Amino acid sequence: MDKKAFNNFIQMNKDARTKFLRLCDDAYYNQDNPIIDDETYDQCVSYFNQTYKTNYASLGDTKKELAKYKHEYPVLSLAKIHSKIEYMDAIKKFENNVIIEPKIDGLTVVYYPDGTLVSRGDGYEGEVLPFANKIPGLPKPMNKPVRMEVFIDKAVYNTYFKDKDKTSNSRNVAAGILRRKEYTNDIQFLNYRAYNILGADDKSEIQQLTMLRLNDFKIVEFALVNRLNKAEELYEHIKEFADEQTYPTDGIVIKYDAAGGVEKYGITGHHPNNMIAYKFETLVKRTILRDVIWSPGRDTLTPVAVFDEIELNDNKISKASVHNLNIVNKLKLAIGFPIAVTLKNEIIPQIISCESNHVNVNIPEVCPYCGSDLEINDSQQLICPNINCSVKTIYGLMRLASKEGLNIKGCNKASINKIYDKYKSLFDTPFDIFRLTRSCLEQAGFTLYSASQLYNNITKARTNVSLANFLCACNVPGLGSVMAKKIADFYHQDFNKFINEFIKTGKKIDNIGDTLYYAIVNNLEAIKNNAAYVSFKDVLSVTDYGINYHIAITGKLSKPRNYYKQLLESKMYSFDDSVTKKTDYLVTDNPDDTSSKLEKARKYGIKIITEEELMKLIGE
Repeated sequence: MDKKAFNNFIQMNKDARTKFLRLCDDAYYNQDNPIIDDETYDQCVSYFNQTYKTNYASLGDTKKELAKYKHEYPVLSLAKIHSKIEYMDAIKKFENNVIIEPKIDGLTVVYYPDGTLVSRGDGYEGEVLPFANKIPGLPKPMNKPVRMEVFIDKAVYNTYFKDKDKTSNSRNVAAGILRRKEYTNDIQFLNYRAYNILGADDKSEIQQLTMLRLNDFKIVEFALVNRLNKAEELYEHIKEFADEQTYPTDGIVIKYDAAGGVEKYGITGHHPNNMIAYKFETLVKRTILRDVIWSPGRDTLTPVAVFDEIELNDNKISKASVHNLNIVNKLKLAIGFPIAVTLKNEIIPQIISCESNHVNVNIPEVCPYCGSDLEINDSQQLICPNINCSVKTIYGLMRLASKEGLNIKGCNKASINKIYDKYKSLFDTPFDIFRLTRSCLEQAGFTLYSASQLYNNITKARTNVSLANFLCACNVPGLGSVMAKKIADFYHQDFNKFINEFIKTGKKIDNIGDTLYYAIVNNLEAIKNNAAYVSFKDVLSVTDYGINYHIAITGKLSKPRNYYKQLLESKMYSFDDSVTKKTDYLVTDNPDDTSSKLEKARKYGIKIITEEELMKLIGE
């Protein structure tokens, strides 16, 4: 449990506590990126319920009640920046003009061609919103999915909702209305703006907005900006530009305005690189930087700024993570100089500037825990190369025991520290936890009952393991839950197929990148050894898979695009959203057309086939 986070929670007022829990819900259920551990969250909820004699309902409680829907294209979040330096850097990296749009503080919804409206969810699977099609002014669906933001206009919220629920905000009220299982008249208070067409990377942002307008969608306001000449001038007016809108905003979005932006700049498991969100800071205070200490993490040593205590949103703050050396240098952090501090998302302390013209931070050269020479990776983070470093083992155990890993219930940070302190000489790998007996746990200081429960949970966690969870538990640098799932899906959940074929075929996995590919290759032997401790879920035999063709679609076929996606994936083929060199077949209703996908297929020598030929290919 994170005692500091819990103590900060106790010091908040009711409004701040509610906002914090909602932020945790959003990070866990929608962003797939928890900001506190499960035990701390449960303690906060329990304290909230006891204090206010209520039963706090998380987003997850509502989420379980709604039907799931797999997105046709990934509906990713945006990378976020918070300072003028980051704003200018973001614009300068694009090789074209950019679109500036207000960032609407609402709920992201995808409007599918069949009329279904789905929440963003984790970006790959959302919830069907039962009555979202009753939103006033919503036009007929297009032949491609439309990404929209649903909200309550500022004037409407202030008139009808603000005084009813002072612990909530406009976004949460809109989300609550959309997620109701029964129709209510409150749906009339919702509004929307459309701003993106999924699967239309062959169109520029301006072209997409024009298409949306021609199809009677209300579109987000925007400004086309010369990325070099007008960028700095616009910076002085962007908050005014966002605030003057009738809907709630919390920043702006900067988008590369040319066709092929996703293909040109790529995407990560979390966000596309052809656009970025600039979040407004709500409260900033100045203080003095006193030190920078180096905090151990899963793979890295992270710089943490220590400064004279300040108070933001009723919280006393004296530390803030600086993340990496690149940020240390950009901010020109210098001990003894004034710094400006804010709260990212109104919760997480963040330094946004330092009044110095040089860096005087002491950067360690050796690991303070094992004495190994430190290295700097491509992300400008300090890493310890020693795989047996005690900190790495402890964080590896925490990763293995987490929900993203093997989900060992009751195996929290305190339990892991207790086990490691007693048996550190036993651990060559975190998977050595499966060598412990019930007696070992008793000798480590657990009561008879606790030792028995924990032993049973450890034993249970090693059976019927999914490949994605196993890969997360292996603690490969840079491998998170989203990419682990992509890798597991690519090899059809088959561990042997993954081990035997990854070196040859791993680079074909969408968005894997060279850094992660080689990190996995360098750890394949360790991954293979770890597999000896677990038993995997049953999968189809390799002979059932057939050839793993990559297949893309363009034009109008006889059924909706999502039908073919689900059909192909059910038969273990890879459905490609766009045409790349990895694509084996492009299916079209008109082989002689001149669409960008067809031109690209001809350029790469990809076989172009009809729907009828596709069905023969896959045995339908």
